[in-house]
Amino acid sequence: MRPLPLLAALLVITPCAAAAAVQARLTPELAVGGGWASALLVGSDFPHWQTHVAPGVAFDLSTGPVVKILSSYRLTWSRYGPDASSLLHDGALNLRLRLSRQVDLDLRASVEQVDFEDISGSASGDPSAPPTAASLAFDAGPVLRWRLSDRTTAEASLAAGKRANDLGDGASVEEDFQVGVLSLIHRFSGIFEAGVQYRRVRNRTTDALWDMDGDGGQVSLGIAPWGELVVRGYAGLQWSRFAADERSDRYGYTGLGASLPVAPSTTAEIAWSYGANTVVDGGTEADRSTFEGTRQVVWSGLRMELPWWL
Repeated sequence: MRPLPLLAALLVITPCAAAAAVQARLTPELAVGGGWASALLVGSDFPHWQTHVAPGVAFDLSTGPVVKILSSYRLTWSRYGPDASSLLHDGALNLRLRLSRQVDLDLRASVEQVDFEDISGSASGDPSAPPTAASLAFDAGPVLRWRLSDRTTAEASLAAGKRANDLGDGASVEEDFQVGVLSLIHRFSGIFEAGVQYRRVRNRTTDALWDMDGDGGQVSLGIAPWGELVVRGYAGLQWSRFAADERSDRYGYTGLGASLPVAPSTTAEIAWSYGANTVVDGGTEADRSTFEGTRQVVWSGLRMELPWWL
């Protein structure tokens, strides 16, 4: 697939508005790191070491207290084991409107392109998406954020999009998807917060095997136990119902991560995640051998950001 013209447009359109901005910030960034994964996809069998290099840039501007524009572009090159690799482009554009002191409305759009070399995978790694040689996705929708109190924030988002998947050997699958999310975050103190989330997914494709409706929930915790060290954890379940073979999957996942500034503009990060998929109803023995499985990832790296106020 060719590089996305829209990604370049994000970097052209938003700086053009800087002349009207009260404040503008350009932030080049670079993330480098590596780790180990037990599989590239849940249900696959490819344990490997991996390396990631992700340069990017963010551009934010404010025309006053009511309107903000935020945009970003990142390119992530990843190496899996001795031979396989991937190249991911992702860009986002977000218009934030302050409707009142308590309520913000975001109008957001994002694009994502990933190409895999000598391997099939997916950007998410979960079992609800087809393994591809390359994919191109676009989605857009609103996010409503309501500050219920000084410590509690509620958020609701809707997104609709399309994804084109190149499965290799001339085969392809196109997806139309919609995602709705409701979440609530409460800050118990200056060092501890917790959140809950409900997620609804609907996916329709040109291959009925991947037509899916899903519901899921997640809980998350965040704590700053010492200085600028931040530790976050999460756990969730996603139930997916596939119409073609009347199969229902249960995907459970959990993760833990920590970040700590180690130098000016530089943060060290470490993360662990684990996911397990089980066919709980319907399907065939072939489905169970293909889609059941686990995936564990351990990763660490450095993130550098150099904000410039314009």
